[in-house]
Amino acid sequence: RRLSVFAGWSLEMAEQVCSDDDIPAGDILDLTGALVDKSLVVLEPEVLGQARYRLLDTIRDYAAARLAEAGESAEFELRLRDYTLATAEQSLAIGMARVEAPWSARVDVFRRYDVDAGNLWQVLDRCLAGSDAETGLRICAAVSPCWIVWGTFGEGGEWLRSFLALDMTEVPARVQGAATVVRGQLTLSSDPAAAWALGTEGLKLCREGDDGYWIAAGLNLLAEIALHTGRIDEAETSADEALATAQASGDGWNEGYALGTRAAIAGRRGKLREAEQLATASVTVLRQIDQQWGAARAMLGLGDLARFRSHPGEAHG
Repeated sequence: RRLSVFAGWSLEMAEQVCSDDDIPAGDILDLTGALVDKSLVVLEPEVLGQARYRLLDTIRDYAAARLAEAGESAEFELRLRDYTLATAEQSLAIGMARVEAPWSARVDVFRRYDVDAGNLWQVLDRCLAGSDAETGLRICAAVSPCWIVWGTFGEGGEWLRSFLALDMTEVPARVQGAATVVRGQLTLSSDPAAAWALGTEGLKLCREGDDGYWIAAGLNLLAEIALHTGRIDEAETSADEALATAQASGDGWNEGYALGTRAAIAGRRGKLREAEQLATASVTVLRQIDQQWGAARAMLGLGDLARFRSHPGEAHG
């Protein structure tokens, strides 16, 4: 009945969410195996080096009803919520190179999002139904790189719109700020004016919350919007501050991103040698933190510069 809180799970997830004094973590493996043997639990293909399991819908509904009868639904739903939040924020730290990890671990962040999306959606649904704005916004901010990389801007934007419409009285400014910046990032491709307003408001809240990572992210967002809308001086001011903020906190991702924007600004001004130097510095920083997606993005900029300078060999390389 405790497993009914999951849309799907791994052994490690069951050990963390379902164990207590009555069912120690060390017993979970044998209990799961017994349920598989009885065809009550379905064993699925391995993902990220771990076997995956699920309940058939009818069995899950029955088990969930038994969980409710036992008076345990709220407890284990909260356990799954806390596990999801902790995992999402750790994944953000890994994916955006806020902690040391190899590129393979950063790629696994996006794979994990895919396999656990069902759990994420039901946790967000419960947070929304329970007006738990802070947890919902923290989870949304943490998984936002996955929304951006996969291009699911509408899905992420709708979750954020719904949570930001709740009562924000008890939600810390840094949480509101990060979520508002993310909403701006997701809005950028469809409505730059709205993204600018969201980025400006989000940056203000991030400054109030003194969150260096999201301050730099907000500044990078504003710099990118200003660049794409022809406000080069504004773009340079925001990019310079983003760079300084990121460097001060050892934030390689936002440092590399700001260097890439500065390279684009220099290119717009016809300073192609300076642009090449800045883009090369961006690639170097992003490679140093083993964030190869960001490095590839910066190298595309270098390719464009080589093409503009009529160096097709360099552009192709």
